[in-house]
Amino acid sequence: LMSKSLKYIILIEILIVANLWLFFADSLTNNTEKTNYFDAEDMSSVSMIQFVLEEETVKIERSEQGWTLNDTFKADDGFVNTLISVLQRVEVSRVIENWDQEVLGSVEVEFDFNSRYRFDFASNATRTKSYFITDGKAEEVSVPGYRDNVVDLFDLHPDQWRDRLVFDGSWRTIQKVGVEYSNGANAFDISFNDKFFLVNGESPLDSTSVIDYLNP
Repeated sequence: LMSKSLKYIILIEILIVANLWLFFADSLTNNTEKTNYFDAEDMSSVSMIQFVLEEETVKIERSEQGWTLNDTFKADDGFVNTLISVLQRVEVSRVIENWDQEVLGSVEVEFDFNSRYRFDFASNATRTKSYFITDGKAEEVSVPGYRDNVVDLFDLHPDQWRDRLVFDGSWRTIQKVGVEYSNGANAFDISFNDKFFLVNGESPLDSTSVIDYLNP
């Protein structure tokens, strides 16, 4: 007869094997269930992205000068690159064959100034899930590690995609700054004179504060 110790050892080994099998089985299942929505190589060649939501249209196009918003304004290059990076990692977790729910808007993606891909997008009532829809078939999508709802990216106002840079300089390049208030009070100017700045024509008591004011 087997001793109790031997029985325990055999039981532990069986449990370990069972746990390992469940672990790898779950991993394989997860890997097969989730697939990328876009091809990673295709996303690196994006030349235009357009969102249409109700009456609002956001069109972002690539050019030699960077990204242009709605044929008029310079877009924030970093923001657009983040958008492409997010779309590149979009994964499909579930397919709904016959989508009969409300559609929020549409997206059109152009590759290499040539081929285009279009899909509609939607969400659930609580705006916690995202769906990309083509030909009546919806695919639930998400981005690993991305907390926000994917379709919320398409809901941004056009101004939020604009490059917000007004002046590109530093305290070393500024020659003069004048500030005037509508009530006429507290007006002042900072002007460079020979080696450093003067505040209202006088040497400042704290030169570091002047630099800290000009730098932003």
